[in-house]
Formats: sequence, structure tokens, C-alpha cells
Amino acid sequence: MVERLILLFLFLAALATAQTGDDKVTAQLSHQSIGMGESAVLSISINGASDVLDVPTPAARPDFGLQIQPIGREISMTSINGVSQTSSKFNFLITPLKKGRYVIDGVTVTVNGVDYTTLTQRLEVTDGLGSNPQPQTNPWSNPVFPNPSQPRLSQSPRGEDVLLEADLEPKRVYKHQATVYTLRLLAAVRLFRDPRYNPISPTGFLALPFNEQNSSQTQRDGRNYAVTEAKTAFFPLTEGEYIFPPSEVELNFGGFFGRSQRLSTQPKVVEVLPLPTEGQPVSFTGAVGEEFQIKAHLNRNQAQAGQTVELKVDVEGDGHLGLVPYPYLPDWEGLSKRQTDGDTSTEIRSGQVKSQRTYVFRLKLKEPGSYKLDDIALAYFRPSVERYEVVKAPPIELQVSPGEAPADEAEAGKTLKNSESEKPMENPGPMVPVSSHISDSFFMGCFLIGIMGVVLSLSGGDGGKGLRLPAWSQLGKPKDMAQLEKALVTLAPGLDSISRSVHLEGQNWTPQRIERYEELRRKVSAQRYRPTSGSENFEQLLSEFIALRKEASK
Repeated sequence: MVERLILLFLFLAALATAQTGDDKVTAQLSHQSIGMGESAVLSISINGASDVLDVPTPAARPDFGLQIQPIGREISMTSINGVSQTSSKFNFLITPLKKGRYVIDGVTVTVNGVDYTTLTQRLEVTDGLGSNPQPQTNPWSNPVFPNPSQPRLSQSPRGEDVLLEADLEPKRVYKHQATVYTLRLLAAVRLFRDPRYNPISPTGFLALPFNEQNSSQTQRDGRNYAVTEAKTAFFPLTEGEYIFPPSEVELNFGGFFGRSQRLSTQPKVVEVLPLPTEGQPVSFTGAVGEEFQIKAHLNRNQAQAGQTVELKVDVEGDGHLGLVPYPYLPDWEGLSKRQTDGDTSTEIRSGQVKSQRTYVFRLKLKEPGSYKLDDIALAYFRPSVERYEVVKAPPIELQVSPGEAPADEAEAGKTLKNSESEKPMENPGPMVPVSSHISDSFFMGCFLIGIMGVVLSLSGGDGGKGLRLPAWSQLGKPKDMAQLEKALVTLAPGLDSISRSVHLEGQNWTPQRIERYEELRRKVSAQRYRPTSGSENFEQLLSEFIALRKEASK
């Protein structure tokens, strides 16, 4: 009897929660193929939910050729036939460091208690310009025109009651230089509801909307118009000639029994020039703008040989630093460096792009001595004068005393870890205020699941001995290569071996054990995508993983 009740409650809970199945998580890659020096954007969309605050950074295989970093989050709300739906979109900029073919793993996102995993994406990095067969989703902008206060009223559209115009300036830019798209609505009549606007999605561009909208009055052919403008800055990722598709706006006149009208603009064309190779500094890494500033500092200026210190390089300027993977650091003798996660913030204030980024590096001190960390630089291209310039941070003095794997190295690691935890939260990008809504079916599903839990506890499953937790967490023991790969990712999350190494070092893993982990991860990835992968190989790799887990837990 108890078993039948349990099955009944499971069925009812599944039926109730199925009604909220509109929540879907999808991933879209702006390009299938790019060249060295180009970039791509991966957008992860969560439709029907706005309470997802974070999405893990996707990992790529092989893990040493792509840099993947978050560049913004968008929350939007749409209304169709009086039904409102909220959506979230998380965007990641992909910068190639080495040519090759890569697999970008799917990301698991929990929405309303249900796990959704996106499909894997494939990206090819070549020497030259890549191909762009797949249209890019506009990753940031979703401007909505407010209903302007028109100076005259009318019950139905006639003649030139409403106008829609679009401008694109400048029409000729360099790669990574912004061109501004302006969509202008002119209305001489009252609109029954806010116009519906679908943002354009030009291929090969990173979009950044203006936070403010401009409203004004103008006169055309003796008629007064209320003017509302929505602007978006588009940053080209590759050179070439691009066509911006027409923008469309749907209007409603005359109330519930009125009529609708759809307006559209003409397509716009922009030419994107390649950055000049003549005079390009060796230290150039992709920055384009008119002015940049750079400074650097260490978390401590005295340390012992064998320890690690943290170097932060702060850059700000009027170009999009999300397109600049790293500044220039020379190879200082006696030190080794590796880059870790940093912070990026880009917005438009008073019509100007304002971007700030903190690059974080870990410096391993190999030999004692006095070091002068100089030539920390950012080279950038100035479109207005068509030339390259370089800014440098003031030199930093570092004293390294003799020491060999000192006892306070763990304390140094804690210092680095704390400094990383104190860094400000990444800018989530522009947000649109929304009103949240939870359906009655979701509450009903939660209620039924709660009753099911009470029934289970009263039934005393497993012969009255109570429930037992599985030995391999709630996910269970890996049963195939895909699950084993996911278990490895859970053990040490990170988009590359550097970030994973930092994570494992924080758990007191030895360098030898970290190397074993990376080798095991490479084996699993290689076996998973082979045409045939025998059970013998899986069992052997699973045994290695179990042994590594046991050693780490001691």
C-alpha cells in the first residue's frame, strides 16, 4: 500500500512540475570557426526564469588553447498576449591562444529544482580568418521603447503618424572599434501599449547597449513628434563587410479592438578594417581605443624563494577590455608566471565606453635576490590617428630572501586565496528590472514532493532501517566515460589547467598529485571521443580516479 502511495505522489508531482517545463537552457556559439587574433561569443540562455544568479564558466578540450571568460549577464522580460515571461542570458568571450579544434563542454544549470545541461559546442581555430556560418545572438541588448508622451491624439494610424529610423556611425571602423547603432521612433499619435522591439543580431559583433534612452520633441512637415532613441555599441570581432539586418517594431493603436502595425528600417552596412601590421608592437594583445591607463602592484614585496606572490595589473580606458585577454609581461629571470581569473567591467557613461579590468598573475619565486618588475605594458591602437601607442606601469621592487619550501608557504597560499575571495563581484552587465512570478503548479509540485517525503520517512524504507546515503554523493558512481569526465570536472572546476592547479593547491594537493589528476583528465577526454572505447579502458581509468580520491581524502 505504501509503495502505491509513493508511486501516486511521484506521478502527481511529475505532472505538476511538467507544467513549468517552459524553462529551457540553451547555448549558442557566435562562430564555428575563427582565426588567431579573432574572438567568439558563447551565449547561455535561460528562458522563463530570472532567479539564476550564476552560470559556471564552460570548459574546453583541449584545455590549453582557449581562454573563456564571462562578459555580462542580461535579464529581460517579454509580454505575449498578456502573459509575461522573464529570461536570463549569460555570455562568455572566447579568445584563442593556439590553433586547433576544440570541444566546449555543456554547462549544467539548475532551474526550479531541475538540472538542464546544454549541448557541447565545437570550435575550430585557424591561422587565417574564420568562417561565420551561424548567426550571433545579440548577447547584451534588449532595449524597450517607453510609450512617449505625444502632443496630439488619434484613434488610428494614418499617413506618417509614426516613423522608424536607424543610423549606424561610423560606417567604417577597425577591428575592436565600436560602431553605434541608433534606432529612432517618432510618434505623433498615442500608442495603446509599449511598442514591441526585437533587437537585431549582426554576425561577428559584441553588443553593449547604452544605459540611458534619449527623449525629445521635433517637427516634421508641420507635425509635432515625440522622439525616443535607443542606442547600442557594436564591437566587431573580425574584419570584413557586414550587413546589419532591418530592425522591426510592432505598434498597437486604438485599444483592445484597435489594429496593429509593423514598421521596419533599411539594412545598414559597415566595413571593418584589419588592424595595421606596420608599427604594431610585439606587446600588442588587441586593445583598441583612444586612451588607456595601467598600474600594477604585488600583494607583498618581500618573500622567500619557493613561495608565490600575487601580481595584479589594473587597466582602464575607453576601449572594450573584454576583448583584451592579457597585458604584456616580460619573462623575468628567476620568476615564473601564470595567469588566473580577474575582473572585467565595461559600460557606457555619458555616451563614452568606460572599461576596467584587473588581470591577476601568480609569480613563483625560484631564486633569491632583488627584482625590479618593469616593462609591464599595454599596447593599443588609436583609430583617430591610426597609430599604436604603449603605456607602462611603474616598476615594482621585490625582495626575495633564501628559502626552500618554507613552512609558512601554506600561509602564503591562504593570503592569495583570501585576496582572491575579496575581489569585487564581476559586473553582471546591464539589467532590466523585472517582476518575478511563480506559478501555482510549481507550488503544488513542491507540496506533493513534501508529502512524499513524509510518507517515505513514516514507511521506514529498507526494512525499517532508514535511508542510506550513497557512497558516491547524490550523482552516483560514474558508469561511463561521460560521467567520469563530469566527476573529474566537479573535483577541480576551472577552464584551464592553471585555474585547476590553483584550486587543488588550496586543498593541499602536492604537485605530483595535481600532475596525476591532469594526466587522468587528458586520458578520459581522449577515450571519450574515440569511435570505440572499451569497458576495459573505462574500468582502468575509474580505478585510477578512485585511488586518487582516496589519497586526497587522507
